[in-house]
Amino acid sequence: MQVYLEYGSLRRSPLYSCENVTDLLAHKGEPATLSGIFYILYGIAAQIAYCLALSVIKDKEFLSMSCYKFMFTLGILDSLCIIISCELTGYFLVVGAWYCMFPNVMFLCGVAVDVIFNSCCALCFLLVCNRFFDFWKPHIGETIFGGNRCWFIVLLGLCYGFLYLWTPPVLFSPVFGTWIYNPLIPGNENTFSSIYQTINNMSLCIGICVVYILIYIINSIKLKHVQTGKSKFQKQLFIQSSLVCLFTFTTATIWASLVIIPPTQFIMHIGHLSWQMMHGIKGLMIGSLQCRQKRQ
Repeated sequence: MQVYLEYGSLRRSPLYSCENVTDLLAHKGEPATLSGIFYILYGIAAQIAYCLALSVIKDKEFLSMSCYKFMFTLGILDSLCIIISCELTGYFLVVGAWYCMFPNVMFLCGVAVDVIFNSCCALCFLLVCNRFFDFWKPHIGETIFGGNRCWFIVLLGLCYGFLYLWTPPVLFSPVFGTWIYNPLIPGNENTFSSIYQTINNMSLCIGICVVYILIYIINSIKLKHVQTGKSKFQKQLFIQSSLVCLFTFTTATIWASLVIIPPTQFIMHIGHLSWQMMHGIKGLMIGSLQCRQKRQ
């Protein structure tokens, strides 16, 4: 968004203007119809699953627990990002779109992706911390996350994501079939890179790993002395939280690894599929687990 504030339009920006981009420099993509249709259908299925999942966890009995406040917010963000990562990306693949065909649409969607993705990263890490305190010292967890205080912490996670309004956005690249920082001019990648995104990805990978190791250790020690019913319920919450964060961790790890591994089409496709799974499959996981809990 800084480009719009500084130059008034993309056309005036030296980095994002299409006026000087010739056919030789522009990466025009070939249509990938099958992949595009698959992405669109997957996005629609994921959004239907999320609608069903959110209709379950919006009940007061679930939202009274802090972990479900995080899951509910993540569900809304995921549903929004699916529109871009699946359906819009699928359309771009079907028509073989490149940046200068839809510069403003791609730029604004790239900004939205940065905000939503990093908000999800922050909320997933906070969710993991929430589970950590629930296993380690429940009274401390209640002090931090209890009641409406949890919504305030959720708001902090969202505010973190909105900081990425001022960083370079990802833009759709027909070469890799995903969203990257430099879809136009080869040999000038550092001009478009975002050190802030790299720091976010690496911090998330390390942070989630450390906290989950601590949770595993505490879980192994404490649950031996907990009543069976409570132990089973805590395990279910832990499984849900782990599944919610799994693909966020995987996606961040893949993108963080690109700092040391040269990107290839295969790696970028895996990264994009992981990103789609990060936002899409959680709806199926949460919905199925909640239905199982209600039956029990």
